[in-house]
Amino acid sequence: MRDCEYWKKTASSLLAILLIGGFLCAEGWAQLTPLHVGHASINSRMSPLWIAAKEGFFRKQGLDVKVVNVRGGTQATQALFGGGLDMAYSDPPGTIAAIAAGAPLVEVMATATVMPYYLVGAPAVKSLADLKGKRVGSSGLGLSASRMAIIVGLKRLGLDPDRDKITLVAAGTEPE
Repeated sequence: MRDCEYWKKTASSLLAILLIGGFLCAEGWAQLTPLHVGHASINSRMSPLWIAAKEGFFRKQGLDVKVVNVRGGTQATQALFGGGLDMAYSDPPGTIAAIAAGAPLVEVMATATVMPYYLVGAPAVKSLADLKGKRVGSSGLGLSASRMAIIVGLKRLGLDPDRDKITLVAAGTEPE
């Protein structure tokens, strides 16, 4: 009878230890969900993504995030549409254009309410009128954020690329 009691207590204790240990260590045993997150440029607006990845925020939430650098918003949108990325931290113009064309993508949010760009001219450019008939560069192709900023900026400054014969050229991505 005593042997039976001993084995019941021992089995109960082992079961309790396994259950409690399992609950306490469940985070370590949990399978992390893989997530490929693209970012379309290297600038300070991407810092929340990099900090969250570096400080382990995503792992604490059960995500195994791989941060992928993609050359520009248009390419990030293509990677999203093609399945190479699960989500992208990117400028919205390329994604919005794809959604308008019927792509099954969702634009969640924007982290900036202004477009922080400067219009910088060569030494020969002394006024806005000097831009007429000239080439103006922006980063990226298609609907990059800087290209959208230059189009909107020129119009706000009273210039129209078509009327004023201003040629917009893609000069590379933002870091370039």
